[in-house]
Amino acid sequence: MVMRGPKGLHLNKVFLIMASWIVSPALSGLVSAILYIIFDIAVFRRRDSLKCGLRAMPIFYFCVFYFNTFMVVYHGSKWIGLDTTPFWLALLISLGVASLASMSFQFIFRPFILKWVRRGDSSEEKNGAPRLTPANGAFTSLETSFAHNAVTVGDPDLGLRRFWFLPNRTRRDDPKTLRLFSAIQVFTGCFTGFSHGSKDIPNTIAPLATLIAVFSTAKVPSPGETPLWILCYGSFAACIGFWMLGHRVIKTVGKEFTEINSFCGFTVELGAAITVLCAAKIGIPVSMTICIVGSIVAVGAVRGSVPVNWQLFRKAFLAWICTFPLSGVFSGCIMFGLKYFFLSK
Repeated sequence: MVMRGPKGLHLNKVFLIMASWIVSPALSGLVSAILYIIFDIAVFRRRDSLKCGLRAMPIFYFCVFYFNTFMVVYHGSKWIGLDTTPFWLALLISLGVASLASMSFQFIFRPFILKWVRRGDSSEEKNGAPRLTPANGAFTSLETSFAHNAVTVGDPDLGLRRFWFLPNRTRRDDPKTLRLFSAIQVFTGCFTGFSHGSKDIPNTIAPLATLIAVFSTAKVPSPGETPLWILCYGSFAACIGFWMLGHRVIKTVGKEFTEINSFCGFTVELGAAITVLCAAKIGIPVSMTICIVGSIVAVGAVRGSVPVNWQLFRKAFLAWICTFPLSGVFSGCIMFGLKYFFLSK
């Protein structure tokens, strides 16, 4: 706007970014909530949830590795020669990697993981739902407190009517089954980190890559492959920022929106990663943080046994909306100053 006026602004892209603030957390939350309900029905509602979890784990590993591998291989990076991979070959490679991961768990790692799960002290893993006791006609949590900012868990028959496919709010999940999900959560965490690198880092370094290209060639470059050293620089800067200030975001997202366990974390990370990677393939600019928050809130609302901090979610949503115009105003002011002092006649 400062340099070229309205002609320099692509309004369709701006509206697409603004729409992603609502669509991306809603879609990520929907995916995570559906995954939570499916896995909850398949595992935790069974009489022997640990046995059912062990039976289902090869399928979970297969799905996680298949989707992640396909997103990497199909129309992948030019630097490793994956940009021309045909669709059928990407499917075969993904099928092979996912099958190998699934069989490795079933025939190699299952005995070790089962031994680790049974050896673990159940006190190290919190139950899926806190202990609830009646108080003044409602249920009050004795193990979870979010002060006045949280929504108190009420009588399941009041408010939003509970459907058959939603989990029982008063159910106590098996700590050993929850511990079983903490093993696969390592892979979904890596999956989420990969998704973060596929979107947030490119969105951040794209202006830098353009500036360097203009400085080097004295002309605006056409869309193309970003130099490898710029990608490495962006990754290194992201690691430094995570090391210095990331713990604050981790505390807010991981603890203050709602209480989560390893099973909730598994569905949250998987749903958010699927959403972000699909958006990356389509070319929609979304943020991993926004998707993670949407997934956490959605899973917490579906779970129902612990309160969701809706006030904090409203503050986060307002922060997303305010960040875009404020950053534009700051950048415009800086550009106006540079134009006035260096480009004016």
